Amino acid sequence: MIDLKTSIFMARLRVAAIPFSSLAVLGLPASADPVAERLDAIMAEPKPHDRLSQLAEWGEKLPVDEIPRALASADHFKQWREGAVLRTAALKAWSKQAPAESFAYIAKLPESRLKNDSLRVAAVQFALRNPEQAAKSAAGLPLSASGQEAIGAIAETWAGSDVAGALAWVDSLPEGPAGQSALNSILYIWVHKDPAACWKRVQTIPPGDNRSALVTNIAGDWAASDPAAAIQWADGLDDRIERALALQNAAESWANHDPAAAAEFVLKMPAGDMRLQAAAEVTAIWGTQDPEQAANWIREKLEPAVQQQAVARLMQFWGGVDPQASGQWVGALQPGPLREAAISSYADTASFWAPGQAANLALTLADPSARQQKLDLCLKRWFETDHLAMKSWLENAPLSPEAKSRWQVQLALTPK
Repeated sequence: MIDLKTSIFMARLRVAAIPFSSLAVLGLPASADPVAERLDAIMAEPKPHDRLSQLAEWGEKLPVDEIPRALASADHFKQWREGAVLRTAALKAWSKQAPAESFAYIAKLPESRLKNDSLRVAAVQFALRNPEQAAKSAAGLPLSASGQEAIGAIAETWAGSDVAGALAWVDSLPEGPAGQSALNSILYIWVHKDPAACWKRVQTIPPGDNRSALVTNIAGDWAASDPAAAIQWADGLDDRIERALALQNAAESWANHDPAAAAEFVLKMPAGDMRLQAAAEVTAIWGTQDPEQAANWIREKLEPAVQQQAVARLMQFWGGVDPQASGQWVGALQPGPLREAAISSYADTASFWAPGQAANLALTLADPSARQQKLDLCLKRWFETDHLAMKSWLENAPLSPEAKSRWQVQLALTPK
């Protein structure tokens, strides 16, 4: 049911439904209507982009008493896009100033993307001021895409200040996609506020991508405040996949504030994919804090199968932010799988910033195929940034005659 304020507004809207260029019919000058006067000025702009920008900016600042006139005028634009921009902006302005009234009006519009987006804006503003009343209004909406969107927006906004209240409302809704969508909106807010309490509700959700995503969030947020409790919870999960996800993300979160402790935890994990993934994630985060410590942990503590993935993650960062120091560390490694993996990953990243150093290391790769591939990558990027330095390096580089000739031909075709 539409309340009195909205009824008055809609009456004004019917009265206002006169083209802004047709005031002369009433014997009124354009200046008698500030909306028409402003629209005439905007529409006089010769550039379409300027007109659209001005319509949006002006529409979002409209006072409530001018919104009916603006909405009615939007129906008379020659270009659909101009009317849509003004209509969207005016509804946004109304939602900010009188969200309950705008929500009731927008809810009566025909289904469309405009209605869906505008109703969501109004729903958020309504819920910020009076979530209980917003929920009551949304519960009476017919089944539709825009109605489902509005219910989800209200649930999410309400949960930001009162999870229990939002959850009680959603639980009172009839079973269906709208209620499920609203519940998900609440859970993804709740999980960051109180992950341990949220888990009790997540347990009731059927297995699937949504539950797995929530488990991932619970692990990360819980470990940020209480890593020991989070690890204990994760290690006790019955589902193997959920357990792996939770342990991996708990270790990753833990590494953000105590990477050494998280690394020690990783070393206690059983061998397998879970340990491999956790080690890579901890390394990536530790590397942004102290890349040399992370690198030494890889070299000294991890087994070969885990080392290769971990060093690849480290070099994605370290090889870019400090190609000199990371290149020196890589060059000092003993021959073996770790060195091969480190050089390959280093070349992928450092060739952008230090192609000469990356090329020198690529030359030391034991595998002929990998050596050729990484060297070509380094030389291609070096050629694009400083072909004169590359030419000088190439003269004494230990390359095969065929490889050297191929690059020298390209250099000869390059303008001096």
